[in-house]
Amino acid sequence: MRNKLLILLLILFSTYSVAENAEEDQFQWEIMIGSGLIYNPSLFKDIKIESVFDIIEFSLLIDISYHNFFIHTDRRRAKDLGVIGYQLIEEDDWALDFIYKNYVLGYDPASIERYQDHPLTALKDLDERNHGAGTAIRYTKYDDNVLFTLDLAKLFLDNNNNNILLESYYSYRQPYRNWDIYFGGGITYYSADIISYYYGVAEHEANNDRQVYRPGAGFKLEFEVFAQYPLSQSWYLNTGITQIIFSKNISDSPLVRTNNLTQVRLGLRYVF
Repeated sequence: MRNKLLILLLILFSTYSVAENAEEDQFQWEIMIGSGLIYNPSLFKDIKIESVFDIIEFSLLIDISYHNFFIHTDRRRAKDLGVIGYQLIEEDDWALDFIYKNYVLGYDPASIERYQDHPLTALKDLDERNHGAGTAIRYTKYDDNVLFTLDLAKLFLDNNNNNILLESYYSYRQPYRNWDIYFGGGITYYSADIISYYYGVAEHEANNDRQVYRPGAGFKLEFEVFAQYPLSQSWYLNTGITQIIFSKNISDSPLVRTNNLTQVRLGLRYVF
């Protein structure tokens, strides 16, 4: 329900076509739409890239601020990561915010099977895992070319457990001719309850091919290079590559096929 309300809020805000110049110090906005190609293999067994539609991506990026309230999309990364938040403290080179963000993508094996041309084995008859949205306190440190964020988050999952997450990310901007190139990296720590929710196997989900699995806490490492090039005042070419490495408690899951993923993107964005 929370994710549906978030989507509705983003759609409502995206319908604005003009901003009041007299209140530009209070209400500011920018909207970008994008499309492109993405190679994004799944971490899970059974899920494969089977058609051209699996590599086409569309995106909506929104930046809106009103007094201390904001909706922001991370323009320094290949992923379109949006947050809703309230700024608690802002200084010259650091800030403290209260945010709402989706940290982990959920999955529903029953829905996945309808879009795959082969039967599921590892994921068949698993319970649905909801998206890992939650609230967090975010510390941000920045200057002209550097951005560092640290989130301490509590996820709202239906297991009603101690779903704590700690996420950090460092990004460095390197201009080169007309290119803006961003070099980034980060680590995300997941509590045992989060790892168990997404990658564990409960007693009622176990079968002859899938044993009970109760993992402990784990982490994810990310390294990324993302670049943007202005084709005109409104059009931007963007491309990026992301390498993700997962800890043993994630990769040892009977649901997971690998301990690392490589994602590649190439696309266009239009700024309104």
